[in-house]
Amino acid sequence: MKIGVVDVGGGLRGVYAAGVFDYCLDNRVQFDLCIGVSAGSANISAYIAGQNKRNYPFYTDYPFRKEYMSLHNFIFKHSYLDLDYVCETLSNSDGENPLDYQAIIHSPIELRIVASNAQTGEVRYFDKTNMKQDDYSILKASSAIPFVCHPLNRRHSRRRFQSMKEIQICCKEPENVKAFGNWNSKQGKRSQK
Repeated sequence: MKIGVVDVGGGLRGVYAAGVFDYCLDNRVQFDLCIGVSAGSANISAYIAGQNKRNYPFYTDYPFRKEYMSLHNFIFKHSYLDLDYVCETLSNSDGENPLDYQAIIHSPIELRIVASNAQTGEVRYFDKTNMKQDDYSILKASSAIPFVCHPLNRRHSRRRFQSMKEIQICCKEPENVKAFGNWNSKQGKRSQK
């Protein structure tokens, strides 16, 4: 039997879940499958990497920086929350608070990141194969908030885009995730067969 956990995010309220994952790391609580949405995608990534307390400054320190989120960003970058700053400047291997990509890739824990297509609203699923060293576009796609963040295009994450059409090309459906049963991503529901 597999044990899974889902972190649904919730913006800066994600600090609570980050604390729960830190507790799990401290007490060697391990899950077989981690599913994350929005801030939850960052929380589970740090958990899978074994990076205890990594995400705490993302909730308590960095949000007070104008580079992270500000009216300035909204006016000049068309995005209140600068996901490039969060997922690149801070999180890349040469960043202030790097995400341990190698630990994520080598972890036996299954990873699913959930995002939605900005044009269709359809749910999209990503896994470790969609993540590359210093390219955490799937975390950006999951964390992008309509009207607050500029839409993200998965294929060319380092520049601004008008749509997420290409995101459909690189995503994987969760057919191999037994916890979902027979998942129909088009309808966003599980069917019983």
